Amino acid sequence: MFMRIARREDVDSVYNLANDPIIRQMSFSSNHIAYEDHVRWFEKKINDPNCLFYLFFDGINLVAQIRFERYSYDSAEVSISIALSYRGQGLAKDFMAEALAAACAKWRLSEVRALVKVDNVASNKFFLKCGFVFEKIINHKGYESNVYIYRFKARTS
Repeated sequence: MFMRIARREDVDSVYNLANDPIIRQMSFSSNHIAYEDHVRWFEKKINDPNCLFYLFFDGINLVAQIRFERYSYDSAEVSISIALSYRGQGLAKDFMAEALAAACAKWRLSEVRALVKVDNVASNKFFLKCGFVFEKIINHKGYESNVYIYRFKARTS
């Protein structure tokens, strides 16, 4: 498995992952994504200096995406999606650790926030296993959502 930044040629793989029925159900926008809308969104994200868009591959197949969107100088929000055939194997925790380290190194982050629908049991457990700490419940895009925070250890340099 390897991680790299998303590139233009990944648009179709990411589109297919994003339209997975379970991913759509757990997303804050659960409707099917039209291809043309996805292409515009994808281009915007890969060119946004406040977005780090990491993809994980098993060689040739897309296994997961982890995207960070910076909302302040040292804070970002994270989202993750795992391909169906790789769910439940424990890989996502390692992917998240690698992506968190890379995002922190690139942006010198102090914290990362994750927003998860309250009824998304798997994702709620996942973020806790990854070292995120539950902060509060909010209404996000019309859904009762848990806010988790991952805080990086203070730097001494």
